[in-house]
Amino acid sequence: MALGLIIKFQYHAWNQKDRGLITMDEHIKIIKKSGKVWWGRVTSISQDKSEELSARIEEGTPTYCFLYSTAVPKNIHEDGNLWYRARLIKVHTGTPEDKSLIPAYYRDAKLGVAFLIKDIEPITFKPSETPKVPGQAAIRYVDVQDDLLPQSLLKWDSKELITQASQSSPKTEPTKKIEITGVSSEAVDVVSLQQEIIDLQREVINLQSYKDYYNRIISTDYLFSSEKFMENWLEGNLHKLLPEIDILDRQPYIKWKDGKFGRLDLLGFNKDEQEISIIEVKTRKRNKRSGYDQFLRYTTWVKRNIDQLVKEYKLPPSAAKNGVGFVIITDHANDEMKAICSEYGIKIVRLFGGLGFEIIEG
Repeated sequence: MALGLIIKFQYHAWNQKDRGLITMDEHIKIIKKSGKVWWGRVTSISQDKSEELSARIEEGTPTYCFLYSTAVPKNIHEDGNLWYRARLIKVHTGTPEDKSLIPAYYRDAKLGVAFLIKDIEPITFKPSETPKVPGQAAIRYVDVQDDLLPQSLLKWDSKELITQASQSSPKTEPTKKIEITGVSSEAVDVVSLQQEIIDLQREVINLQSYKDYYNRIISTDYLFSSEKFMENWLEGNLHKLLPEIDILDRQPYIKWKDGKFGRLDLLGFNKDEQEISIIEVKTRKRNKRSGYDQFLRYTTWVKRNIDQLVKEYKLPPSAAKNGVGFVIITDHANDEMKAICSEYGIKIVRLFGGLGFEIIEG
């Protein structure tokens, strides 16, 4: 039996709440720097297996380590799995004394076993060749000469080039390079290639996160397309948009002598200007004009009833002598609205997604 290993691991670092930390990424960083890395496990392996693997390594027999990543995001790999191949160069029971080759995120963990590996490279399977790993064990021993794994995995590329370690780091393990047909006539550093793959994977995750974030904004924006919802939100949060205005009332009646009546969305008091402010909420979802058509009716009514309003809401007497402010809070602001509001001194607050706003001065 040509003994080899299959090590199952999670795509994201197993002991981290931060889902941005990628297990393979952290190991590759150390390989790029030192040429090798400890792949640690908190569970131990049997002594006979450890001795058998160590004996194979000492006698110079190539010993393979297949790394099988699970819980891979679907946007990275459709079937949720990734495979890698590496050379196993040492087995250590427990935690190695020199922890510099252990990724920082579990460097202080108590390990049951650690495998020193090098030359990690990704494996791409045809759908019909993807290995089916039975059982739930994190570490499995395989005969690499049987049919469990495709035979193409058992031989390193005959065209591979082994780069000598740099003179400044004579103890560094050699970096494996392979030629990629149709890409370049020069040898490509496999570790660098792997890092590029990881960087691309991370970028995909970042884009997915951005998409999720954008979708949340759009969903929230949809909520704010309801005038009632926006009014509810503004009643407790207007100070975040317009800290100078206190809300006096919501949906107060306005009545005319001929019996016609209406409702203001919000009635407020501008502490800086010492004047009553009318706040109208308008959304594109409602098939109505944009609020400025109510400007004359509402401001006229307030001016004609200013003394009564000052008394009813216990405002300072100066409020009866000053003007009336008018504010439109909306989820849209087209050119027509901006032009009319600018002409008549109406302030526009454009609210988007409940997450931000801009003030368009009239």
